Amino acid sequence: MLKYLLIPLCCYTLAVPQLHAQTTKTPSKKELRKAKRLEEAKKKPDYDPGILGHAYFGSEEWLPGTIWYEGVALERTPLRYDLVRDEVTLPPVEPDAPALKLRLISEKVDSFKILEHTFVRLNEQDGLPAGFYERLHDGKTKVFARREKYIFKETTYQRVAERFLTENRYYLYKNKQYHPVKNQKGVLKVLKDRKKALENFIHKENLDFRNNFEQALLQVVAYYDSLRE
Repeated sequence: MLKYLLIPLCCYTLAVPQLHAQTTKTPSKKELRKAKRLEEAKKKPDYDPGILGHAYFGSEEWLPGTIWYEGVALERTPLRYDLVRDEVTLPPVEPDAPALKLRLISEKVDSFKILEHTFVRLNEQDGLPAGFYERLHDGKTKVFARREKYIFKETTYQRVAERFLTENRYYLYKNKQYHPVKNQKGVLKVLKDRKKALENFIHKENLDFRNNFEQALLQVVAYYDSLRE
């Protein structure tokens, strides 16, 4: 069983509350909450190797990236982004415990960059489910993608087969609000102040929202921003 440590990371160090030490001090509520989360993290199992595919963004290998953790940049850090659990993990720091991965406290990760893709953490106060979102376009109008994977089970020839499937959801940030979009009609509704010009652009560039939604979305938003300059 793969074990995880939930850590308040600072320059790749581990800090765990010593609740079992010989002391008469009563642990604070904060220390108790931290210890509980640590124990819960240790119990998380690894994925069954029989599941087709993998749970991570880009690759199941450790990839070099940069993490901004509580305002501190950790550069050239090997990491993996688990799209099923929405967690960033680091390799083990103890050579004698190769199965002990480090799982970062997601709420303390401001953002991270992997394979030239930048992910930022958005919270419920932003009007979205809390989690990591890839920032695809950072202009006057912003585009974010929520990348997720889930385990799909199907029965074939009296046996159960499992595989990882990917799901992407897209959001436009305009006028201080996040707008979910999933088709051309929805995009034009959000950008309705330039609807006619955008329709002409879509036709001229032969953009295919049905089969290549992300690329079409980014081209339309980039053009929309250029009209507002």
